[in-house]
Amino acid sequence: MALELARNGVPVTVVDRADRPGTVSTAASWAWLNANRKEPVHYRELNLMGMDIWKTDPLLSQLADFNGCIVLDDATGGQGEAYPSDPLTQDQLTAAEPGLAPLAAPPAHGTRIYRQEGLCDPVQATEAILAEAERLGARVIFGQSADYVHVEGGGVRLTLSGEAEAVEADAVVLAGGVDARTLAAGLGTEVPMLHRPGILVHTAPMPPGTLKHIVVAPSCYMLQRRDGVVVIGEDQNGSAGGARADDASADNGQRVLSVAARVLPALAGTELGRVTLGMRPYPADGLPVVGWLPRHEGKAYLMVSHSGVTLAPAIARLATKQILGQEVPALAHYATDRDFGTQGDNPYDLQFHGSGEQAMKREATAN
Repeated sequence: MALELARNGVPVTVVDRADRPGTVSTAASWAWLNANRKEPVHYRELNLMGMDIWKTDPLLSQLADFNGCIVLDDATGGQGEAYPSDPLTQDQLTAAEPGLAPLAAPPAHGTRIYRQEGLCDPVQATEAILAEAERLGARVIFGQSADYVHVEGGGVRLTLSGEAEAVEADAVVLAGGVDARTLAAGLGTEVPMLHRPGILVHTAPMPPGTLKHIVVAPSCYMLQRRDGVVVIGEDQNGSAGGARADDASADNGQRVLSVAARVLPALAGTELGRVTLGMRPYPADGLPVVGWLPRHEGKAYLMVSHSGVTLAPAIARLATKQILGQEVPALAHYATDRDFGTQGDNPYDLQFHGSGEQAMKREATAN
């Protein structure tokens, strides 16, 4: 958001309570660039817009790799021309990903490849994006949080933690991830959020090409970044038991690594690098929340979404237009004062694998 505003000549000050970029939820993001299973149509189109910007933007295109994603047991059966994919036979799968373990039995729903999908390193991307924003004139304040946001007649005043001076501006963009609910409530708007913790296991660097694609299996999902690190998450429904979404201990990391090694044997005995615990910023209906707060039109703007890495370029581009006074019909679906409905009803809130679909719906509704 800061980069897009700076590119449009807007003076920007970024306030980040962390000491450096991308060290909280961003560092715990899997950063899968995709529009897979994204419904309804307007939401899929927003994700496709984000993917397109990642592919075409002069800066972002240097930070992302679009090698495709293989889903080993795809209950969707493909999503038609709106989101192309190809089925893979066992021989084709072996040729595409020779390191995967042979399947003991054919998958119930078939294997498909989504060639348009990609990945990035979210921390490196954040660092590069923020550096470019600074080059264009943005001011960045690290290690401070906005303790109070005061909306005044002529603008906005942010009282920062510590002894830093207050920041005054014409308007404020609240992009605080899981803190969105608290930030919005402080300005009179209720934004219901789900509690969605998740861990990722990061290996020590492995040889290039250990994984050639993003791989989504019934028990886990994995990808390999440019630095050789394989990043693994565990499917909470497809795993054979013991899944603990909020346990970032080394023991749990080793357990997840052993689950993944059944899919990719090269992981057996691999050194565990680290385990990250992230709190996903997840609005109650699964869709982004983007727009001016109802009581503070033109002064306080909120943005929060899951799939933040995919969506960030698209939301930033559209939000910048709205902040600068343009009409943006594409954002009407994500208004801050909408009816959020029943938690978990959005079809996006499903897993690939048939066994997990109803369990995921129940989990979302219970939160």
